[in-house]
Amino acid sequence: MSTADESVVVAKRLYTLFGAGDIPGVIGLFADDALWIEPGPPDKLAWAGTFQGHTGIREFFARVAETLDVLEFTTHETVAQGKHVVVFGREVSRVKATAKSFTSDFVHHYTVENGKIRSLRFYHDTAAMIAAVSQ
Repeated sequence: MSTADESVVVAKRLYTLFGAGDIPGVIGLFADDALWIEPGPPDKLAWAGTFQGHTGIREFFARVAETLDVLEFTTHETVAQGKHVVVFGREVSRVKATAKSFTSDFVHHYTVENGKIRSLRFYHDTAAMIAAVSQ
C-alpha cells in the first residue's frame, strides 16, 4: 500500500468514528502533538482556534458539543498525494444558543505520518457560521 493510500485509510477512519460518535477513537488517530486548526474568530465561534495534542482536540470537541447540533456531515471526494489528504464535504449544523442553522461546504487538509494524523486544517464558510451564532 502506498503512503497516499495509507493516509486515505486514516482520514476515512476518522469520518467513520465521528459518524459513530466515537470521539475517543477519533482522538486516538492523532499524533500526541498534532495540530487541529479551525478558522474563524474565537470571540464569535467558540470552536475556532488552533488546538494542540489530544487535550486540545478534546477541548475542540467539548466546545462543539456545547454550542452545536451537527445535523448533517457528509464527504463526497478525497484526493491524496503522499502524506497529504484533502477531503471535500458538506456540513449542516444548528447553533444551540440561537437555534439558527448554517450550511457550509468544507475542505479538510490532513497531514498523516506513520499512521497518525499530524495536522488537520479546516476550510469552510465562517461567514455563514458567524451569521448563525449572531443574535
